[in-house]
Order: sequence, then C-alpha cells, then structure tokens
Amino acid sequence: LVDRAVRRVLDLKFRLGLFEHPYVDAKQAEQIVHSKEHQELALQTARESIVLLKNESNLLPLKKDLKSIAVIGPNADDRWSELGDYSPQLVPQKVTTVLDGIKQKVSSATRVTYVRGCEVIGGKEDFAQAVAAARKAELAVVVVGENPRNAGSGSVPATDGEGHDVATLDLTGAQEDLVKAIHATGTPVVLVLLNGRPLSIPWESAHLPAIMEAWEPGERGGEAVADVLFGDYNPTGRLAITIPRSIGQLPAY
Repeated sequence: LVDRAVRRVLDLKFRLGLFEHPYVDAKQAEQIVHSKEHQELALQTARESIVLLKNESNLLPLKKDLKSIAVIGPNADDRWSELGDYSPQLVPQKVTTVLDGIKQKVSSATRVTYVRGCEVIGGKEDFAQAVAAARKAELAVVVVGENPRNAGSGSVPATDGEGHDVATLDLTGAQEDLVKAIHATGTPVVLVLLNGRPLSIPWESAHLPAIMEAWEPGERGGEAVADVLFGDYNPTGRLAITIPRSIGQLPAY
C-alpha cells in the first residue's frame, strides 16, 4: 500500500516535469500569484458565497446616500476574521474589511462611525460608545462571529478552526449582548456574520430585520459584503449546509 501511494505521487511529479525542472520559475510566479485575474476571482467567489438569511420589509439594499451609518462589532474592521483557519500567518496583500467596503461604497456626505463594542471573546470594552453611536445613526451594521485559528498570528484567542471544538454554537463572549443593546436603541440593525461554522442565532432571527451570512469571505470579503448591502450584487438565499436552531437539534443531516 505504501509503495502504491508513493508510486502515484512520483508518477504525478514526472507528469508535471518536476524532475527535469525542479525549481520554481520566479518570474512566472510573480505574474500568476495574486494576479489581477485572481483578485477578481476572489471578489466574485466572496459575492457568490454570501447568503441573505433575512430581509424583512426590504430593508436591504441600503441607499448609498444615507446620512449616517454606525458600523459596530469585533469583526467589522478585522481582516483575520475574513481569512479563516488555513491561511498564512503573514499576509502581505491588502485585505478589505467590512468597514473598508462600506466606506468605499457610501457617498461622501454619509457619516460612517465605527465602534468595536466588544471582543469575540471578552468583555464589553466599548459597549457604551457602541450604543451611543447606534442611537445617533440612521442605521447600524453589526458585524459579529468568530476568531479563526490564525487570527493575528496566534495573538487572539481562537474560537474556530482545526482543534477548536465548542460546546455551543451560540455567539461567544458579549457579542449577543452587544446585538441586543444595539437593537434596543430603536435604530434599524443589519447583522453580518463572519464565521467558519454555522452559528445558532434564534434571538437575532426573531428580532432583527436583516441578517447576512458572509462566512470567511477572503481578502476582498469586505467589498463583497458592501456590494450586497448596497445592492450592487444580488445575493442568493441558498445554504450549502443546515444551520441548527440550537445544539439540541444536532446532528443535522
């Protein structure tokens, strides 16, 4: 069995010509890796992967000339939350966050206020500021979810990724408290989820008018999220997996 497995690997290497030309063509690599074509593919893939879970009373798409938007949440301006578990620890490419994407999309007259609010795991560091920002805004975009295993090259506690199983699929830390506090202001809320595994969000599903599942959308994920928020891309409502209402519903088939 080992010989057969090795034979297959060697056969593929022969077909690829790696024995005749074992070294990388650096010039070709520079032309291919992170080429314009691949960047556009990353954007299109992110757009197509986003699922609109809820859009009550057609809150979405948003107008680009809103007077003010509050962008709130631990994943709103965090590039690692868009890259996922199996990504390099050093990423030289620019990664567009959801906050970046929104700022690029709205009119110059729109006031965009950003407050982190809380951490994916942790306390309510900027809770009061987040609530105040939501009260003053015409609409709030709240971005919550998970920390992938490679987040910040290991400096941030992970909630998602290989070897990071969980006992519950609920939002971790104070994230759900943050969502409830923003909702309580009376400002319309659009919830954006950045996560690698399905999350159990029964309260959010019952109370919030618009919910978007963006998964871990990659380096241009923030642009893709903004495209959907503002109607430049029409998202699907199709899920590739079952999202359980709670862990009590598992296993889901």
